[in-house]
Amino acid sequence: MKVAEVTVYVNGKEVKVPENITVLEACERAGVDVPTLCHHPRLGESIGACRVCIVEIEGVKNLQPACVTKVRDGMKIKTHTERVKKAVRFNLALLLSEHPNDCMTCEANGRCEFQDLIYEYNVEPIFGYGSDEGPYDASSPAIIRDMAKCIKCQRCVRACSELQGMYIYSMTERGYKTLPMTPFEIPVYETECTSCGQCALFCPTGAIVENSAVR
Repeated sequence: MKVAEVTVYVNGKEVKVPENITVLEACERAGVDVPTLCHHPRLGESIGACRVCIVEIEGVKNLQPACVTKVRDGMKIKTHTERVKKAVRFNLALLLSEHPNDCMTCEANGRCEFQDLIYEYNVEPIFGYGSDEGPYDASSPAIIRDMAKCIKCQRCVRACSELQGMYIYSMTERGYKTLPMTPFEIPVYETECTSCGQCALFCPTGAIVENSAVR
């Protein structure tokens, strides 16, 4: 059965898209790049956690997260207005204010999605950099977890559950204290982790990296 289509306008460009997709997907079909951190195309429905993909929609007062907002016929979307860029920069600055300033020594330096966006938007932390102290676990032969670098995107949680069906991690605490942790915060080595490395692969920062034998 053919899916009904709607017409949307991305930065003035008319695009026909399936009626059940998100604004982010519509932007991709229009060839427009929208920054994301918590979204990943290999994972299921997005959760809108990072608020980096916000866009302006005509007739809607507040900026909307593109990854969880569904398109509607006639929708007019603006992705890179000054208002949007200012808001994206502010949201990135908030994340950076909880992140340690250790890019030069981080395992993910040069291949960090978060770092790329910080450079692209020329972001400085609002309240200074975050602490480099947080839950640290090098018990696994496959991965090292340094939660001081976590931006709470939940991609590791979703990759583990959705792709591997293992459910090793879940989000604990609330607010700025929330982190992806193992049950009762036991070391990864003591869980049923299969050392597949998916959590490290999907992590957009250096919070979870491969445990290399050569350091």
